This record gives sequence, C-alpha cells and structure tokens, in this order.
Amino acid sequence: MLIGITGELAVLLGDGDSDVTTNFDLFVEKLESELCIASATKWDISYFLLPKQDEAFYERIAIGWLIENTDLKLTDTFAKDPKLYEYIRQQMTSWALLSGRTSIGELEQDEFIEKLMPLSRQTTFERRAWEALEWFRLMDEDRSGTVTILEMLNYMLRSEELLQAVIRHRLFVGTFAGGTSSVQLTVAEPDPEQEGEVVLHAANVGNRSPALKGIFPESDWVDRHALIRWESHLVSMFDNQPDVFDEEASESLSAPSATPGRDDDELTPREEWPSGLRGIFVGISSMYYAGRDAGITERLIQKKDALIAVTDAIEEELARGSAATLPGSADARKLQAHQQKVANLAMAHSLISRVLHDDAWLYFRRSWQMGSSSFIATWSLGVFLNGKRKDGGQARGSFTRVRSRLDKDTSRIGSGFEDPQKPAKNWANRLVAAVRFSTVARRVPTNSTVD
Repeated sequence: MLIGITGELAVLLGDGDSDVTTNFDLFVEKLESELCIASATKWDISYFLLPKQDEAFYERIAIGWLIENTDLKLTDTFAKDPKLYEYIRQQMTSWALLSGRTSIGELEQDEFIEKLMPLSRQTTFERRAWEALEWFRLMDEDRSGTVTILEMLNYMLRSEELLQAVIRHRLFVGTFAGGTSSVQLTVAEPDPEQEGEVVLHAANVGNRSPALKGIFPESDWVDRHALIRWESHLVSMFDNQPDVFDEEASESLSAPSATPGRDDDELTPREEWPSGLRGIFVGISSMYYAGRDAGITERLIQKKDALIAVTDAIEEELARGSAATLPGSADARKLQAHQQKVANLAMAHSLISRVLHDDAWLYFRRSWQMGSSSFIATWSLGVFLNGKRKDGGQARGSFTRVRSRLDKDTSRIGSGFEDPQKPAKNWANRLVAAVRFSTVARRVPTNSTVD
C-alpha cells in the first residue's frame, strides 16, 4: 500500500518535525500490523511526499477530468447569465471562426471537424471524427453546408456535455489554492512542445502567516490596521515588489525556507507572479473556503463580481470582530478561526485582483458530484486517474487523451514492487514511477502473526 501525504501533515513531515515523524511512523506500523492480522495477508505500507510541481501537475489533471465529467449545470447557468453567454460567444468566435478558410464567420465541414474533434470523448480517432461530423449535421440548421457561430452556440448551449468539453479543453486555464502556510497558482504550460505540463507559481505565505509573524494581534480580533498591513504584504508579493511597509517581515514571509527532505526552491515560484491572466480559474483548498465564505461557490462568476463578494465577506468578518465587547476575552479557537478567515479572504482577494484579467472567470468548488459518487479535487485523484488509464481501465470522458508521466522513470521502482509477470496490472510499479518519490518510508510489519 502506498500512502500519499497531503496538507499540513505533508508540511510537518517535509520540515523534518521529529515528533510528528515518530508518531506517524508508529501509526503506520500499527496500521500495517492490524491489516496483516485482519486480512491474513502480508502488507507493506510506504508513504511519500510529492514535490509541489508534481502535486500541481496531478491536481490539474484531476480538475480537468472533474470539469468534463461531473454535473456542473452549465446549460442553466448560461441561460440565466447574459454576461457569461457573451463571454462564451466571444471565446468561441475567436477560437472556432477566426481561421475560416472560405468565408469569414463560417466553418465548412472539414474545418469544423478539425477544430471540434478534440472535444469528443470517444476513445478512437474514427469515433471522434464521426461524433464531430454528427455535431456538424446537428448544428447546420439551414443545411447550408457551413456552420455559423450562432448555430454553434444554439446547439452548445443545449448540450451540457459539449459545454463542459469546451470549458475543459479551451477555457480552463488554471487553479489557485492555498493553505495555512502556502499559496499557489497553477497554469498550463504555454510552450506547445511541453503540452500537458504546468507552470507553478507559489510562495510560503498562508492564512496562518499573519498570526505567526505578528501582523495580526496575538490574542485579539483583527482590526483595520492589521488587515491593511497584511494586504500590503500580499499586494507586494503578487506584484513582485519589495514590501514598502515592513521589508524584513515581508522577506521572512515570502522567502523560501530550506527544510530537510525538500528542494530549497520547492515552494518558490518558477518565475515571477504573472498578471492579466484570462480564462476560467478554479479555486480549491483554502481558496474554495474563501469562495464559500463569500457565498460564490459552484457557479461561474466574473472577476469583478467575485471581488465584490469577497470584499463584503471581509467587511462582515471585521465587523463581527469589532463588535466584540471585551478585547482579548474571546475563546482562543474562535480567535484563530476568525484570524484565519480574514487572512484567507484577503489572500484570495489579492491574488484575484493582482493576477487575473478583468475578463477572467472563477469557479470555486470542493466536492464534485458524478451520479451518486462524490470527488474532491486533489492530486491523489489525478495520480489515480493516470494509473487507471495506464492499467487498461476506462476512466470516463476524454481522460484517455491526457498526456501521462507514467513509465518515464522506471529506474526509481523499488525491488519490493516489481511483478514482471503482470506489467499491465502492476499498479504499484506504475504509481512509483509516476510520483517520483521525494520521501519514502518502507517497513516490515511488527508483531504480526502472518508468515
């Protein structure tokens, strides 16, 4: 069994916290022993931490698959929101019709198939071509032999499946996420020769940072002055500028920390924070909670409207703090939750306002439904989907066309995982090759009655 470590536990293990490492090792040994006894089967449990770049890679795969395969209720959303309809119209016009070879504003059959075939979920070239041809016939309402943007939109806005494919393949640009000690933005690699790869922008700043660095009061509600100071740090960071209020504190917040078991630059941006990014961006982890606190989850929302909602949520939380009767009298847990909420909302507001273009749209979601099943958008889901595809199983939707990192580095496979007689079913082999371990712990069961 391979266990991927995420969240705060991954941070603590990566930092080499001896108490946490010892306790977790004991937990894994106990779990291993109990599994051996309960199943009468020998279990070997290994746990690992992924480099942040790989987490971002698999996270994007997971979200792309969820966008295309879960119920987003897009047809209802587009019908009710004129701004969203206009956005999709503009994007489809520039993508589908800009290069019309015969006449401007229309696509003939061969052009149409060439452009829309990649949106098909079919698993073979022939079936994708056939489905694209069927779309052409359905969209060509006047039987003119060409499809206009209006005909294309009329059909797409009635087809949930095709709308989701358009968003997944043409409009989904990146994700933004955060936690108690980090914030990151992941976007698709713009270089066509590196299709399927991602660019990660990240910093060691999270929603616990202002409390830990003394920006927020130690045992009191957040006031306007503390909020402005925190926002100044964030704006300076996202603008790639030194902090004009407190340079020393800013450096301690944003500088990478060298920690045992990690590369020194693991959490640092590969390049400067970008700006003016267009497209659709999905907010997950702590950014989802910012969207939840602002009341804007599970629907596409334009940047301007998202910022208004987040600002209102910040003001509401500040007012709740200022209404406290006796400073310093609040429960410690309530104060921590209050400070994290304010810090998290401000972090989301600064990232959205400084990094995204006014034309950008956002979608905040944590739990994604597919029938009776529920999924969380994590890198572990992305690793599973890659392995599912490589093991010959059929992951639903167009995932079969996603580029895989599996099999790139078989030299990293440990001797305990090999099973050369079953290469197609060797899930452990493929997973080890995929994750490129940065930390691995392997053990022999203790106190086991199993031979």
